[in-house]
Formats: sequence, C-alpha cells, structure tokens
Amino acid sequence: MPTTVPVKAVSDWGADRTDTAQPAAARNAAEFVIRMVSAGALDPHTWQTLHAD
Repeated sequence: MPTTVPVKAVSDWGADRTDTAQPAAARNAAEFVIRMVSAGALDPHTWQTLHAD
C-alpha cells in the first residue's frame, strides 16, 4: 500500500533573510527524506514503540 509522507521545508524569514534561503531549505528537506528512506526509518515494519513502565 503506498504511503504519503508530507515534507515541510522551513526557511528563516528573520533579519536579513530573503527568498534566496528557500531553495536551500527545500534541498535540505529533500536530502533529509532521502536519508531517512535509505536508512529504512520510514518503513513502518521497522518502527519500534517505546512504552513507559
């Protein structure tokens, strides 16, 4: 079953920031997702649930 994973790229709109930061934020978000998929972290069959005792 296909799964959709929303990804949000956050760029800093603080002091002296412009639209030029947006491509880097999008690239960083995409690289993060690629690394997570490559590591198997987005495979629900490998997820572990932590339980408080």
